[in-house]
Amino acid sequence: MILLDTSVVIELVEVGTGWAVCAANLQRFEQRDVHVSAITIFEVEVGQFDRSPNVRRRRARWDQFLKLILTELVTDGIASQAARIVRETAKRGVQLGAMDALIAATALQWDLTVATRDRDFDRVPGLKVEHWR
Repeated sequence: MILLDTSVVIELVEVGTGWAVCAANLQRFEQRDVHVSAITIFEVEVGQFDRSPNVRRRRARWDQFLKLILTELVTDGIASQAARIVRETAKRGVQLGAMDALIAATALQWDLTVATRDRDFDRVPGLKVEHWR
C-alpha cells in the first residue's frame, strides 16, 4: 500500500513534467491501496489554486482525484509520532518540516510506503520510501 506525498499528487493532478513516471508507478497499485494524508490535501489546497489561470479546470481535476483515493486523517497518535520524528531528526542535525513529519508519521502508523519526488523522507528512520522520478 502506498501513501502519495504532495510532490507526487501535484504531478498527477497538474499533469506536470513528472506525470508519466508518477502515473506509471501508480498503475502498479489497486485503487484501494492508494492513500493520501489529510496534510497533502491541505498543502495542495493552499498552494495550487490561487495562482492558476485555469482554476475551474484544475479544481475539477482535483475533486475527481480525491474521489479515487483514501484519505488518512491525522490522529493524536500520528501527531505525537510526528513530534517525535521532528525531535529525533533534529538531534541528528537534520531539519524536517512539520508537514513532512506528519505525512511520515501517517505512513508509519498504517505501515504504508511513501511515494515522493524528493529526498526529505529519506531522513526518517524506519520509513519505507519510493522515489517516483
